Amino acid sequence: MKTKFKSKVDWWYYVLLFIALVVAALTLSHNNIWGGGAAILAFLVLLYVLCTTYYVITADGILRVCCGFFPRKETPISGIGAIERSLIPLFSYSLSLTRIIIWKDKKMWMLVSPQNESDFVRLLKKYNPEIVIITDEDDTL
Repeated sequence: MKTKFKSKVDWWYYVLLFIALVVAALTLSHNNIWGGGAAILAFLVLLYVLCTTYYVITADGILRVCCGFFPRKETPISGIGAIERSLIPLFSYSLSLTRIIIWKDKKMWMLVSPQNESDFVRLLKKYNPEIVIITDEDDTL
């Protein structure tokens, strides 16, 4: 059985969706078909990414990371060395800045932001009890 975790979504992502809709409405109200079309397209792309950003842990111990039009990434959970909470604002398959860094082969493999972080971490540890959880004193995963 596989377990699916949707990405957390920060307020700023909803602001982007709202801005795209407002720009579409304003440009279309001024008879700017191309501008309105572009804003509607941006809204639809953002909406598609919102609906298709998730993480799957399969029954055979594979972590799959999916995000919209971007290529699906996967790795065996047995190859994950550590996980760590982060606020790094790099591009990632994540719709939140509250993220988890997944370390593989002593390199940052991916930044993810599962909605139910504790269940996500617990399931990773179930498949690979050797995963090191890197935390600060006031931070728990």
